[in-house]
Amino acid sequence: MKFLRIIWCDVTGIRRCRVVPLDDRITKLGEGDINIPIADYIHHISRLALVCYFLPCYADEVVTKKAQLMGDTRLQPSVSGISQVVWLPYSPDAIVVSEMLSLSRFPGSDTTEHDWSPRRYLQLALERLKRECLLDILVGFETEFILLQKIVDEHGHDTYVPIETSAYCQTTGFDTVADVIRDMCTVLQDHGHQQVLHCHGESAHGQYEIVTGYGDALTQADDFILRKELIEHVARTHGLVVSFLPKLFQNQAGTASHVHISLVPTSDTDRVELDDHGLSIHLSRFIAGLIDNMQALVLLTAGSPNSSKRLLDGAWAGSWSCWGFDNKEAPLRVIDRNHVEYKAFDGTVNPYLAITAILCAGLDGISRGQCAPGPVTGDPSVLDRKPVTCTRLPQSLDESILFFSENRTRMETDGSGMISEWYRAVCSDGGIPKKDLDEFLHDFCATKEAEAEYFSSKSFEEEVDLLRLRY
Repeated sequence: MKFLRIIWCDVTGIRRCRVVPLDDRITKLGEGDINIPIADYIHHISRLALVCYFLPCYADEVVTKKAQLMGDTRLQPSVSGISQVVWLPYSPDAIVVSEMLSLSRFPGSDTTEHDWSPRRYLQLALERLKRECLLDILVGFETEFILLQKIVDEHGHDTYVPIETSAYCQTTGFDTVADVIRDMCTVLQDHGHQQVLHCHGESAHGQYEIVTGYGDALTQADDFILRKELIEHVARTHGLVVSFLPKLFQNQAGTASHVHISLVPTSDTDRVELDDHGLSIHLSRFIAGLIDNMQALVLLTAGSPNSSKRLLDGAWAGSWSCWGFDNKEAPLRVIDRNHVEYKAFDGTVNPYLAITAILCAGLDGISRGQCAPGPVTGDPSVLDRKPVTCTRLPQSLDESILFFSENRTRMETDGSGMISEWYRAVCSDGGIPKKDLDEFLHDFCATKEAEAEYFSSKSFEEEVDLLRLRY
């Protein structure tokens, strides 16, 4: 029997799936000669309780009485035809990434769909960037992960140890895992249709990175989910376990998913206006918005209970809101005049929400016409005199939630900030009803608040034991 796995990513960044058998009529799937609508296969399993989208990372439970219990959602695949699904190697199964549309979300409403899905948020934000700023955005990812072996100790308990303990880019370390990484890269290119640029060993034990090519933001968000599925699938075929958890080992380097960003004018022009620092004027204003909103942005881009433990001073993670030219300690590392790497981004995110938040933070800077402050040279944590815009990023999930709430207060006070731009992008011009976004952000914050409370009494070891295989 062949299965089609319909995958969604919830607000905490956990990938989940429902599964439907594919019948015997489909004998040439993937060869492109038939393209039966996926809806024909998933209609009977496509509905599930809306609260399933807001389950916390520590348990499948309703986290607060405030959380919405009313209504269902419908899984909507991001591709239309079944010949476009991705076939798993070494398996008869296929997978497809889906989004979730809300049905009957509010008491007393009819069965009209409320198009609130995070993927739709990203689509609308991209449309606004193109419509009002005459810009497209290209993104690409560095996907880091740790390869582990599961060992059962003499007491019958599962323990997980890194597959090897080599140093950064050490050749003997890569020799140990070359067959695994080769299979991963091959599968990403041949099955996932993702361009692999390079790969190498990272600093933590058993840690590796695969860098994939640039593309449009919506496709890259879909591929972010698909890539993790394929990497994990290949690891399992080699008897290994993968973890994308940001801080798996307390005294070693963290694991991230740095995102690279370039802004591309949609108009035909050879003229590039530069700011005083040699950045394109568009990127300069985009960076200004990211810096101004970064403390709130982190809840969407590095917002798990474990994420802040990676954002340490002196760890090349970027722990202060600033930018610099090729500065490894800045969360915004400018590579050229129209290319910036954002480092406060990890594998626990919902990629649609995270990229939407980055876009809206950047739009805030563009809307205000504010250029980037001066670049920071060296480690900002040791500077005696920091720029006024250089502030410490959240050091806990509680702090991230607080900064996010303060950003929403800015919207209500003077109409500025990342969240204000989010509402403008997705709720204006006949977009998503404001009450839908209100309810979504309310439930998102309720989920994060519950996670913060739950893990406040847990040790680092207890946290890692629970989340190691969640991410």
